[in-house]
Amino acid sequence: MLYPDLLKKNILNALDSDKIAIAYGSGQIGKTTLVQKIQAEYGGKSQFYQGDDPEVKSFFENQNQSSIVEQVRAYELIIIDEAQRIENIDPLLLIH
Repeated sequence: MLYPDLLKKNILNALDSDKIAIAYGSGQIGKTTLVQKIQAEYGGKSQFYQGDDPEVKSFFENQNQSSIVEQVRAYELIIIDEAQRIENIDPLLLIH
Protein backbone atom coordinates (compact mmCIF):
# COMPACT_ATOMS: atom_id res chain seq x y z
CA MET A 1 0.00 0.00 0.00
CA LEU A 2 1.39 3.37 -0.94
CA TYR A 3 1.82 5.93 1.82
CA PRO A 4 0.00 4.04 4.60
CA ASP A 5 0.86 6.65 7.26
CA LEU A 6 -0.52 9.48 5.12
CA LEU A 7 -3.68 7.49 4.37
CA LYS A 8 -4.12 6.69 8.06
CA LYS A 9 -3.70 10.37 8.98
CA ASN A 10 -6.21 11.48 6.32
CA ILE A 11 -8.78 8.92 7.43
CA LEU A 12 -8.36 9.85 11.12
CA ASN A 13 -8.81 13.53 10.21
CA ALA A 14 -12.01 12.72 8.30
CA LEU A 15 -13.33 10.68 11.21
CA ASP A 16 -12.55 13.51 13.65
CA SER A 17 -14.91 15.69 11.64
CA ASP A 18 -17.79 13.16 11.87
CA LYS A 19 -17.40 12.01 8.30
CA ILE A 20 -17.68 8.53 6.89
CA ALA A 21 -14.47 7.15 5.44
CA ILE A 22 -14.54 4.39 2.85
CA ALA A 23 -11.40 2.44 2.00
CA TYR A 24 -11.67 0.73 -1.36
CA GLY A 25 -9.31 -0.68 -3.93
CA SER A 26 -7.90 -3.87 -5.34
CA GLY A 27 -7.72 -6.97 -3.19
CA GLN A 28 -4.71 -7.75 -1.03
CA ILE A 29 -3.32 -4.21 -0.89
CA GLY A 30 -3.69 -3.67 2.86
CA LYS A 31 -7.11 -2.06 3.38
CA THR A 32 -8.03 -4.32 6.29
CA THR A 33 -4.60 -3.85 7.88
CA LEU A 34 -5.00 -0.09 7.54
CA VAL A 35 -8.43 0.00 9.19
CA GLN A 36 -7.20 -2.27 11.97
CA LYS A 37 -4.42 0.25 12.69
CA ILE A 38 -7.02 3.02 12.73
CA GLN A 39 -9.18 0.95 15.06
CA ALA A 40 -6.23 0.64 17.45
CA GLU A 41 -6.25 4.44 17.79
CA TYR A 42 -9.78 4.21 19.23
CA GLY A 43 -9.11 1.36 21.62
CA GLY A 44 -12.26 -0.01 23.24
CA LYS A 45 -14.36 2.77 21.70
CA SER A 46 -14.57 0.97 18.36
CA GLN A 47 -16.21 -2.11 16.91
CA PHE A 48 -15.06 -4.16 13.92
CA TYR A 49 -17.60 -6.11 11.87
CA GLN A 50 -16.67 -8.53 9.08
CA GLY A 51 -19.21 -8.26 6.25
CA ASP A 52 -18.32 -11.78 5.07
CA ASP A 53 -19.48 -13.26 8.38
CA PRO A 54 -22.97 -14.77 7.94
CA GLU A 55 -24.10 -13.59 11.40
CA VAL A 56 -22.95 -10.02 10.71
CA LYS A 57 -24.63 -10.05 7.28
CA SER A 58 -27.83 -11.35 8.83
CA PHE A 59 -27.79 -8.73 11.57
CA PHE A 60 -27.36 -5.78 9.21
CA GLU A 61 -29.73 -7.15 6.57
CA ASN A 62 -32.56 -8.22 8.90
CA GLN A 63 -32.64 -5.71 11.76
CA ASN A 64 -34.43 -2.40 11.70
CA GLN A 65 -32.41 0.80 11.99
CA SER A 66 -33.24 1.36 15.66
CA SER A 67 -31.94 -2.10 16.58
CA ILE A 68 -28.72 -1.40 14.72
CA VAL A 69 -28.34 2.02 16.36
CA GLU A 70 -28.84 0.42 19.77
CA GLN A 71 -26.11 -2.11 19.01
CA VAL A 72 -23.52 0.43 17.84
CA ARG A 73 -24.43 3.47 19.96
CA ALA A 74 -21.68 2.98 22.54
CA TYR A 75 -18.88 3.13 19.97
CA GLU A 76 -17.13 6.14 18.49
CA LEU A 77 -15.94 4.18 15.47
CA ILE A 78 -17.68 1.40 13.58
CA ILE A 79 -15.70 -0.50 10.95
CA ILE A 80 -17.46 -2.80 8.51
CA ASP A 81 -14.91 -4.71 6.48
CA GLU A 82 -16.29 -6.05 3.19
CA ALA A 83 -19.40 -3.89 3.70
CA GLN A 84 -20.29 -4.27 0.03
CA ARG A 85 -21.27 -7.88 0.82
CA ILE A 86 -24.18 -6.65 2.99
CA GLU A 87 -27.34 -5.94 0.99
CA ASN A 88 -28.69 -2.38 1.27
CA ILE A 89 -25.81 -1.26 3.51
CA ASP A 90 -25.73 2.23 1.95
CA PRO A 91 -28.55 3.83 4.00
CA LEU A 92 -27.26 2.18 7.16
CA LEU A 93 -23.91 3.92 6.78
CA LEU A 94 -25.64 7.24 7.37
CA ILE A 95 -27.06 6.30 10.78
CA HIS A 96 -25.67 8.39 13.60
